[in-house]
Amino acid sequence: MASYTTNAEDNLVYGKINLDRWAAVDNNEEQSTIDARRTWAQELSYAKINARFRDGLYVIPFSPVPDEIKHLSSLLVGILLYDHRRIALQNESKDEVLPHRKMIEKIFSSVLSEQMKLDKAHQSKNYPTVVEIT
Repeated sequence: MASYTTNAEDNLVYGKINLDRWAAVDNNEEQSTIDARRTWAQELSYAKINARFRDGLYVIPFSPVPDEIKHLSSLLVGILLYDHRRIALQNESKDEVLPHRKMIEKIFSSVLSEQMKLDKAHQSKNYPTVVEIT
């Protein structure tokens, strides 16, 4: 499946140690499990971004991928891993990624309201009609 980001880009946002720790839900630190969960989060981030922008101004999937979408995808990857880790721990009450959650919503809102224009993104010729994803 596809992704808008790489492990290296995700590491720039949250740090490799944090992401690997959040990906190790069972605390087993098995690298194959960590890699699989990081891939899962990248793929889910890709799907969530496409779903939010599906009927919008831009052709989905993004190609070439704007830097803003790469950043948004990395933010989502960390939150997906963190949220599932929190469920496993259940005693962690502080939301360590709350500022990132707010940033994601601000980016989504800014792009959807057309206050922010995405560099490198192709505008849909059919806007505002539905763009099929193949």
